[in-house]
Amino acid sequence: ANGNLIISSEGSLNIAGKITNYGNENQFVVDNKATVIQQKDVANQGPATVKVNSAPLYRQDYTLWGSPVIEQNLRAFSPQTLYNRFSSYDETIGTVGDYVQELFTNADIATKNFQSGKGYLIRMPNNWTEYVNDAIAGTSYNGIFKGVPQNGPIVMPISKVNDGLNLLSNPYPSSIMIDDFFNQNPQLEETIYYWRKRNNASGSGYATYNAMGFVSFQPGLDQLGAQLESFSAISPGQGFFVKANAAIPVIFNNSMRSLTHNGVFLRSASQEK
Repeated sequence: ANGNLIISSEGSLNIAGKITNYGNENQFVVDNKATVIQQKDVANQGPATVKVNSAPLYRQDYTLWGSPVIEQNLRAFSPQTLYNRFSSYDETIGTVGDYVQELFTNADIATKNFQSGKGYLIRMPNNWTEYVNDAIAGTSYNGIFKGVPQNGPIVMPISKVNDGLNLLSNPYPSSIMIDDFFNQNPQLEETIYYWRKRNNASGSGYATYNAMGFVSFQPGLDQLGAQLESFSAISPGQGFFVKANAAIPVIFNNSMRSLTHNGVFLRSASQEK
C-alpha cells in the first residue's frame, strides 16, 4: 500500500499474500474489532497500528495482553503503568509456577519488546479511574500496538515442570479459533483460562472456555457470553493460559485465523502486592 488504509471496527481485510506499507504506522490502521487475515506464510513489510480495547477497568486492575505486531515495546504500550507492574509467567517456579516481574533498566527500556505468542500481565496506568463502588464505571484501556503485522507460523516454547500452566497470547491482528488451536496442539488440555476479576474482588479468578462452553463466576459475564454468537474465538491482543501435558512447543498459524470476532476482551487477575 502507498496511501492510507483504515480498516474500521467490524471491518476486515482478507488477502492471499504479503502486506507492504511504504508509509508510516498511521497510514495503515486496524481499528478495535477489525480483522486482518492472510492466507500465505509470507513476511510482511512496513508498520501498522492495531488498536485493541480492554474491558472497563480500574487503576489497580490487571489485563493479560499480547502483541499482534512485531517489536512492540512493552513500556511504550502502557507508559503510565508503574515500572514494577509488568509481568510474564514462569511455569517452573515453585510447585505451580508464578508471575515474574519484567525488569526495566536504562539499558533495556527502549528494547524490551513483547515476544510473539507470549502473554504479559500489565496493570492499568497509575492515573486511571479509581474503584469506589460499582456505580462508578471503569474505563476501557485503548491499547495501541505499532509494528509490522504478524503473519505465518509462530512457535512458542512452553514448560511442563509443574502443573503445566503457560501464559500465551493471540499473536495476530485477527481472532483465532479455539477449536483449530487445540486441534493443532494436542499436547494441551482443551481449556482456555482467562483471568477475569477486579483487583481484590472475591470469587474465582478464572473464566474458562472448553468443549462444555463458557463458564465464569463474575456476575453478568455468563449472561454476556450467552448473548454472543460465539465465545469460540480468541480476540487480537488477548492473553490467556493453557495447561500443557508435555513440553512440546505451541504452534500458531494462519489456518487458525478467522473473521469471527466475539468483541470481548476479558480482563485479568488480582495481583496487588
